[in-house]
Amino acid sequence: MKCNQFYTRNKDTKVREYGTYERVFYNCSTKKRFGKSKCDARNISSEEVENLLNIYVGKGKYKKVADNFLNKSIYEKATKAIKRLEDYINNTEDKYKIEANKNEINKLKGKLKKILDSYLDDGIAKEVFEETQNEIKNTINELEKENSKLSESENEIRERINSINNTIEAGKKLIEGIPEVLSREEFIENYLISINVKENGELSVLTKVHASFVLLNKYIEGAEHGKNKSNKLRRGDS
Repeated sequence: MKCNQFYTRNKDTKVREYGTYERVFYNCSTKKRFGKSKCDARNISSEEVENLLNIYVGKGKYKKVADNFLNKSIYEKATKAIKRLEDYINNTEDKYKIEANKNEINKLKGKLKKILDSYLDDGIAKEVFEETQNEIKNTINELEKENSKLSESENEIRERINSINNTIEAGKKLIEGIPEVLSREEFIENYLISINVKENGELSVLTKVHASFVLLNKYIEGAEHGKNKSNKLRRGDS
C-alpha cells in the first residue's frame, strides 16, 4: 500500500569484499518510521533521481520538454475543447429560447405603446389600462429574468474558454522565460516542484510548466490532475 507521504534522503555504509562504500537513497518517511507493514513503497536510489534531473538540465533541455508538453499534450486538446464549447454555445437550445423571449418582449413593448396611445385618446378606461399595463409589464419582467438565468450558463462557458486561452498564454510566457542553458541548481531552485513516485514505482517530475496547466487539464478533460496517489521526494534533500 502507498501512504502518499514525503520521501526523505538517507545514506548508509555498505561493506563488501572490495571495501566499503556509502550509499545515498530516498525512502518513504512512513516506511522508515513504521516499517513495510505501514507502507511498502520502494526505495529510490540517488542515481535514479540524478538521471531524471538530467532530462531537464543542460542546454535547451527543459525548454524542449516544456514545448513538447504544451504543443503535443496540451495545445491540441485545448483547441478541441474550445471548439466543443463554442459549438455548444452556438447550438444550445438556451440560445434559441433567449432569442424567442427577446422577440416576445419586443412584441409586448409594442402592445404597451398601443394601449398607452389608446388610453391617451380616451379609447379605454383608466382601470382597464392600468390592469392591462401591469399584466404586460409583469410578463416582460418574467421573460427578462428567464433570459438573465439562461445567459448565465453561456457566460460561464465563455469564462471557461477565456480561462483556457489565458492559461495557454501564461504557459507560453513561462516557457519563453526559461534560460537556454539551465544548471541543475537553477532547475531545482526555480522550476522543480516535486519528484513523484507513482503506485507502480515509476518516477515522474512535476515542474512549474506542468503545474501551470493543472487547472487547464481540469477544464479540458473534466478530471482532477494526477489521480494516482504518489509519494514525494523532498526537494531540498536532492
